[in-house]
Amino acid sequence: MSNKQDNHPTCDGDAQALRLDRTLDSTPMVGVTEIRQRFEEAWKDALAGLAPPPQIEAFLRDTSVEEQPLLTSILQDIERQYRQRGSTHRSDTIGDTAKVHRPVDPPPVVDPLATAASAPGAGGELDFDVALPTTPPLAQIAGYEVLGRIGHGGMGVVYKVRHVKLDRIEALKMVLAGAHAAPEQLARFRAEAQAVAQLQHPNIVQVYENGESDGLPYFSLEYVGGGSLAHKLGGQPLPPREAAHLTQTLSEAIEYAHKHAVLHRDLKPANILLTEDGAPKVTDFGLAKRLEGDVTQTRSGTIQGTPSYMAPEQARGDTKATGPAIDVYGLGAILYECLTGRPPFVAATHLEILKLVLGQEPVPPCRLRPGVPRDLETICLKCLQKAPAQRYLSAAALARDLGHFLAGEPIEARPVGPTERFWRLCRRNPGIATLAGVIFVLLLGVAITSSALLVRISREKDHTERERKAAEEARDTARENEEAARAAEKLAATNAQVATEQSRLAVDTLASLVTRVQTQLRAEPGNHKLRQQILGDALTGLERVVGKAVDDPQSRWVRTAAYQHMGDIALDLGRTEEALTHYRECQKITELMEAAHPDGQVTRWNLAVIYDKLGDATHRFHGDGAVARDYYLKCLDRRKRLVEEPLTAPELKPAVAKANLAETHSKLGDLAMSQGDPATAWDQYRKYLDVQRGRTFPDPRQALAAAGTAEGTKLFPTGLANKLGELSFHLGDVETSRGWYARALRQSREAVKRSKGAARDRLILSIVLGAVGDQALQLGDPAAARVHYAEAHELVAQRATADPTGISTRRALSLSHYRLGAACRALGETAAADKHFRECLTIREGLVKEDPANVYTQIELALVLARSGRHADAIDRIALFRKRAPNDPGLLFHAACTASLCSTAAGSDQGLIDRYRGEAVASTVRAIELGYRDAMALEHDPDLDAVRGDPRFREAVRKLKATDR
Repeated sequence: MSNKQDNHPTCDGDAQALRLDRTLDSTPMVGVTEIRQRFEEAWKDALAGLAPPPQIEAFLRDTSVEEQPLLTSILQDIERQYRQRGSTHRSDTIGDTAKVHRPVDPPPVVDPLATAASAPGAGGELDFDVALPTTPPLAQIAGYEVLGRIGHGGMGVVYKVRHVKLDRIEALKMVLAGAHAAPEQLARFRAEAQAVAQLQHPNIVQVYENGESDGLPYFSLEYVGGGSLAHKLGGQPLPPREAAHLTQTLSEAIEYAHKHAVLHRDLKPANILLTEDGAPKVTDFGLAKRLEGDVTQTRSGTIQGTPSYMAPEQARGDTKATGPAIDVYGLGAILYECLTGRPPFVAATHLEILKLVLGQEPVPPCRLRPGVPRDLETICLKCLQKAPAQRYLSAAALARDLGHFLAGEPIEARPVGPTERFWRLCRRNPGIATLAGVIFVLLLGVAITSSALLVRISREKDHTERERKAAEEARDTARENEEAARAAEKLAATNAQVATEQSRLAVDTLASLVTRVQTQLRAEPGNHKLRQQILGDALTGLERVVGKAVDDPQSRWVRTAAYQHMGDIALDLGRTEEALTHYRECQKITELMEAAHPDGQVTRWNLAVIYDKLGDATHRFHGDGAVARDYYLKCLDRRKRLVEEPLTAPELKPAVAKANLAETHSKLGDLAMSQGDPATAWDQYRKYLDVQRGRTFPDPRQALAAAGTAEGTKLFPTGLANKLGELSFHLGDVETSRGWYARALRQSREAVKRSKGAARDRLILSIVLGAVGDQALQLGDPAAARVHYAEAHELVAQRATADPTGISTRRALSLSHYRLGAACRALGETAAADKHFRECLTIREGLVKEDPANVYTQIELALVLARSGRHADAIDRIALFRKRAPNDPGLLFHAACTASLCSTAAGSDQGLIDRYRGEAVASTVRAIELGYRDAMALEHDPDLDAVRGDPRFREAVRKLKATDR
């Protein structure tokens, strides 16, 4: 695919990480198809009432560890589909069968967070309403004509009935378990009827009457035929004002219930029914509780409700904290889903959701759906505060503030600032609190010490100059003062050294702070802004040190270290141009030092480092391969000399020098691949093996044979195996490519298993899975590609949940959506493809806005613009990145791919189609003239499908292949 991120590391700060693109064996795993079919048959039996719903774990018992992650993902998708089918006739809501699509609630699980949960009756089990696998036959109730079964929930079956005397359509709810109902079920059922019967409000489903039939209680209710709010949302948000108005209406209804001493305790979109004209009505008071005495007789410690919409005090089973604040939280959760299309907390299991409810803040709605008004987001997040006292004091207060918003008036709620957010993070994570204290002390100490040291440095320098002059005058006036003059010179040198050491201490302290912040805060979800603030403070401190440092030969290395750290920080903050500016300042100073001392090994080592960083930044962000190659070659020259000669400085290690040289060869290979020159790339990878492993191989096939030996994993780690898989494919050896990718996939799965799902290992696995899908798509098998893309997407989405604002995470997520969109479109699934491309486009537009200088973000945006039908905007982007590096064959290839996609998006406008195809052919011809030699990409990349039949394009590829022979 042409949606390449060839030059971007997958993990921040890791220059040797795998790339987020391309190819692997698309052969399906043995047994997966058979197990999937058996699982579907089991679900069909469950929906027919012949068996209980199947458990995924039972279908994994006979599979290998390698198969289980992919199979689990497939079976979970199937389960979601069948639960949604079943919900059309099994729902605990009241409404028209054809319009209700609420999934069946999952079975109860044990809550490890409850301190007393150790045995049945100990108060630790979750008490969710659970839909039973089968439903009873239609009941016969005196005075009613039963028209059909609407659905059922955890304890009640709901019928659509006609009241015979009144000739009125109603809904009638009866205990689901029939004659087998337990006493507590009957008591809870009656309690619901009593709770709702006293509530006469236009936005609460009305109870008409209650009674018994054959000894079983029932009550009849108002029939609401417009379906549920959950069905209306369907995973998509409402317009903000509509969401605010709906929540205001519900808040007023809940305030009415509270005034009548009734708490709902299970507010969620599935329990909000809509009339035919769209008016909301609250239903399902099965978990209702009287403010004066508990209707449901809940045991202390029992957790009741639906996890994704449950207030933290509910999640803890804290009955003492039960009050109106629980329903305020539920209203906020409904508003959140109306604004974003998803609940506040989403995870794979109930327990994971409960942990998020108790320990994490919800992602602000505007991050998920840009355009949500700030005031409405503030109202929503106030409802979702962890502490009940920090929410609205009543549903009426919430309705009033929503009214202010709708009227364009100032709201009463105030957004949570960074300081308070960080304080809450510290309260939930004592380790972070300790770290924050250390960071604060360090920053304060550095600020105070740096200021004092700068004053001292200035004074010491002045003092040194005075001492030197005094020494000179002493030598002129009297020989007897010669010894004193020498002592003064020695003192001056010592003072200068002290000044330099103090500057170095300031730089080292700030650099240590940066490292700790990067290590600790990057791993914590939701800390992107906090990390940016702290790194920004560190950057400011380094700039002050550089501005005040003594400008003499002894302190120049301090300035180079500061500029390097400043470049690293700017790069991590997404400030591309600023990073390059700092690196170039470092380059200038270090080159002057090398010119003054050409044999100095430490200076040569440092200059190689900065050339390496400049090569990375230029390659990754500016897309200028020629400039990046020059930097890498300068780095290579110095690293070769360091390996070939004895190292005299104790801080320079021969093993590290050797590893650095090997890495430079690897980067030159990566650069050649991005420029469409796989032959040169293989030459550099062979040199990498020669330096790092002490041996080389004539071709990738022989290297693959060596990888099968006992030392294979050590000789060819996952990153290198992934690169060689891509290389082999572009050299035209598909079978060898499959072998390398199969090896990379096996090693990455084993690494995930060994580390028990460490984040980095899961990320590498997602990269290799993406490569598997890329090769399958390029070889014409989009169905196999989608299977691999889907598993990779799940891994990337999990990372995005933990770090939704991280730059590398968002880039990986955008690529995952792009890949799935391409596979779905190749399969003819237009709606699914368009949805993925919309998600990709939203992310990439945000990334370009944050860092417009990054040419690869421009390329990626151009590709998805073309895929989304915005061909004019995509062509404009081509002009931008071609202007940056007009003679770069890699960028010209991307331009050809984008123009090819634009010709498909142009519809029936033949003039535009011809223009775009001409642009694609011209870019291809120019790329070949400048050295592009990747015939496999030109022949198989799906982004070029629209021009592959063009005679001019075919002729260009023919000439390329003839020349390479």
